[in-house]
Amino acid sequence: AACDATLFDDVDASNPFCPEITWAANRGLVDGFADGGFHPVEVVTREVVAALLYRLSGASASTCDASLFDDVDASNAFCAEITWAAGRGIVNGYADGTFRPAEGVTRQAMAVFLYRLAGATSGCDGTRFDDVSDTHPFCAEITWVASQGIASGYADGGFHPAADLTRQAAASILYNYDQR
Repeated sequence: AACDATLFDDVDASNPFCPEITWAANRGLVDGFADGGFHPVEVVTREVVAALLYRLSGASASTCDASLFDDVDASNAFCAEITWAAGRGIVNGYADGTFRPAEGVTRQAMAVFLYRLAGATSGCDGTRFDDVSDTHPFCAEITWVASQGIASGYADGGFHPAADLTRQAAASILYNYDQR
């Protein structure tokens, strides 16, 4: 992917994610904000991830089912995308009946969502990252995204599963998912 540093006021050619952000914008996966920025280090929310995965999948129009979650009604801009993602088992709600659309997404949650989107069934390799053991609840999903080249670890040997996922990292992960 090539970098177009003119798309957003806060993403220039020095941003290491500029090519992936450009790709995501050109594919219609991401938009900027009214201030002209992309807000690359802002944390991605659950509702936005549902929309990103919906767009990435090329899904056709979905309708909003406001009865799925207590905190997502027809006024939510992403209700149709949340309905689509929940209907395919990509995202789930919580035991209290909520979806928590504005809650931030972690790296491990994104691994789970992409694993489900792909219909993957691989096992766990807890030796890959220092902070993901065989008993980690999302070991299989994290192992899968790493083995597919979708997301990698850090120089310290960890995956940092509980770290927040930024908008620029989400663009990179979606690009890698699409290119695999």
